[in-house]
Amino acid sequence: MCICGGARQQAAPRLSVACFFRPDYAYTKVYAPTLHSYSDAPPPPPVYRSTTMPKFLSHYRAKGLDGRSALDHFRIPPSSPPH
Repeated sequence: MCICGGARQQAAPRLSVACFFRPDYAYTKVYAPTLHSYSDAPPPPPVYRSTTMPKFLSHYRAKGLDGRSALDHFRIPPSSPPH
């Protein structure tokens, strides 16, 4: 049993992957967590909210190099419902 942040429990490890190769800055496709499970169990709630490339890059550039991940901004607090 994996306890993530003390609030979410799941039987198998979670894998989150985000890779951008030469992104188009005007690309409006929405990047979102998967909503299906790879097993018979219901999928766990998403950890990150949906975003677009322009929104992600705008935040990434504005935050500067502060030693924190740009993904922290898109993390869903454990008590919040998913978007």
